[in-house]
Amino acid sequence: MKKLWMIAGSALVMSACSDNVAEMNPAPAGNNDFVTLAEISASLPATRAYLEDVEFGAGKEVKTFWSSGDCITVWSEQEPERLLLYRLKSGADTPNAVFEVVGNEEGVHGTQFYALYNGSSCASKQITLNSVQNNNINRPSNNIAEGAAPMAAYAAVEDGNLSNVRFAFKNLCGIMAVTLTTDADAALGSITLNSTANLTGSGEVRFVNGEPSFRIGANAGKSISRELGNYKVKGGEPNTFYFVVPAQSYGYLALDVMSSTNPKPVWSRTRTIADGLSVDAGSITRIANVTVRTVAPHVYKVGDIYPNGAVGGDVKGIVFEAAQDGQSGKIAALKDCSVNGTEVSDEIGTYYWYSWGPSAAALNSISDGKANTEAVRGNSADYPAFAAALALGDGWYLPARDELSTLFDMQGELINKGGYQEMLGIAYWSSTLTGSARAKKINYYDAVEAAMATVSLSSQSTVEGSVRAIAQFEIK
Repeated sequence: MKKLWMIAGSALVMSACSDNVAEMNPAPAGNNDFVTLAEISASLPATRAYLEDVEFGAGKEVKTFWSSGDCITVWSEQEPERLLLYRLKSGADTPNAVFEVVGNEEGVHGTQFYALYNGSSCASKQITLNSVQNNNINRPSNNIAEGAAPMAAYAAVEDGNLSNVRFAFKNLCGIMAVTLTTDADAALGSITLNSTANLTGSGEVRFVNGEPSFRIGANAGKSISRELGNYKVKGGEPNTFYFVVPAQSYGYLALDVMSSTNPKPVWSRTRTIADGLSVDAGSITRIANVTVRTVAPHVYKVGDIYPNGAVGGDVKGIVFEAAQDGQSGKIAALKDCSVNGTEVSDEIGTYYWYSWGPSAAALNSISDGKANTEAVRGNSADYPAFAAALALGDGWYLPARDELSTLFDMQGELINKGGYQEMLGIAYWSSTLTGSARAKKINYYDAVEAAMATVSLSSQSTVEGSVRAIAQFEIK
């Protein structure tokens, strides 16, 4: 049966120290309220857990265990600089354990105590989250808490009686969970999260009125990785990967996935997965379900047929504007809109902008024809030029002024490619209105003058123009 170490959400409470596990040393002269902690008994209700399956959820059995080699750092308010390391003495692989001070030193003295668990082998108040988390918690018996999930505790001794000591541990970090699915069998080399907030680095745990807090203050970094080596995944099957991070609010998050060097070729993919996210202490926050294509996406440039490699009726259009990475942009239809029942002339395929006027719609965008077109979709029958573009199917729209101008600027890069037909009409409608409320005009491209021009609203249902529809694309 598969098992997974993870962090659960509730606080853990240390059990009372009894005479057989905690020693009451003689108090120093003149100070009768000092006590000595030589051994500490502890229980783990639900702070670190591994489940009966890789995935967690309602109805799954949760078990909690201390691990062999666990250490905690203990100090007191009376001796804040005297840090002692306490190591697990007994109770490994159980919810109950006994810790003893490492070495021959006497236990910590005081009446108010602090403890920090971070899986460390040295006594320190510092917590460090490494930029690379090597522990692969997707595999059985690996403990995500060990060295990567700090917990802090505060306890006060009442009347100098150790039996009244209660340690209440609290988590200082949370976990981001990313579910990733590849389109084919693959070997993953690493997964990296990038954020606008600090994900890694060192900081000191502070206590205010017994409440612990942790903030990264040194060697801060905004990237955290999981090195996977040659982790095999099956195409179409989801795999969840976990990252221990400070409990806080995060802004932008992106995911980088890189394949293993074996087998070749090596590929990498970047996805934006969240914009605004809060991770609670001791809890798992699912941040994304990402699908990764193992075949490198085509990098589109102006003049490319979309989609890449399409022929005949599979061609959607031709790229006339592309982003720098070639993964998004805009395409134009291969020819002007023609007979579909709303055109003015079947022969030349021209349309009224509006069937009767003047138009009351606020179509003011000069760069977003999609928004302009959506604004009239509900009554597009009254807008023949818009309806002609919409009739091509999902995603097509009447270009805004600047989009239409860009399309004409790119004509030389498009002609004679993939069946693209040159724009030979004398005037082409845009979806943009301009001017004051009482004197709005329609922007159109005057192909005779090779420049943008306007026509008054009073002529919108008498003047004819051609339509070349466009659409947006993005490779995910």
